[in-house]
Amino acid sequence: MNYKHIIIAASVACAAFLGCEEVEIKRAVHTFFYPLNFAIDTLSYVNEIELRFTDCNNYSADKTKYHKDRYKQYVYYFSDFGYREDRAWCWGCCDDDPGPDHHSWVCVCDIKSIHIVSNNDFDEKHPAGSNADDLFSIWLESAYPFIKNGYPANYDNHSHKFPLNNIDPDYLKLNGHWLGTISTNKRPTEKGSYSFTLSLEMGADPVTGYTPTFDSQTFKLTF
Repeated sequence: MNYKHIIIAASVACAAFLGCEEVEIKRAVHTFFYPLNFAIDTLSYVNEIELRFTDCNNYSADKTKYHKDRYKQYVYYFSDFGYREDRAWCWGCCDDDPGPDHHSWVCVCDIKSIHIVSNNDFDEKHPAGSNADDLFSIWLESAYPFIKNGYPANYDNHSHKFPLNNIDPDYLKLNGHWLGTISTNKRPTEKGSYSFTLSLEMGADPVTGYTPTFDSQTFKLTF
């Protein structure tokens, strides 16, 4: 995405479309935030983990004037000006209470990379200390494709599954608090408990310039 072009277009739209503070503008996202950490939740009934952002600083449209101004900066930056009001379902909708199925908080920092290292000898190709990205797949939800494609009336592909080593970059932008589910796609040579370390690298918040930095986290799966 060419952010310079977006900013220019957004500035024009701002003057024409968002000039008045009291004008209510429909958009896909309620709140932009950047995370200060992430958490891993192990799902005991399957060999999966859930990832989520935690300790989030947010800039909501319905708080102080400072937050409103900051929120508008994000709206301009992402060209998130419109939303199909005739659409029964939308990402985040624009309601005061979007409900549990409408994820309206999105992280403004792009995810640069997600990597997993095996801490044990998993198989011949994955000894202890080796990259294990090819052993996992990830489900990701993102608001970005929905916005990028102009709020299409029939857009239902907000959630996709990717090999961890081959993720569509569009789905690493504008993720919600719940990042996604990572699952294994291969079994180890021997049954037992295996330890892995996951690292998550973030890009900078495009408005503040802040880049969250996270410590790697370890999780265990039993096969």
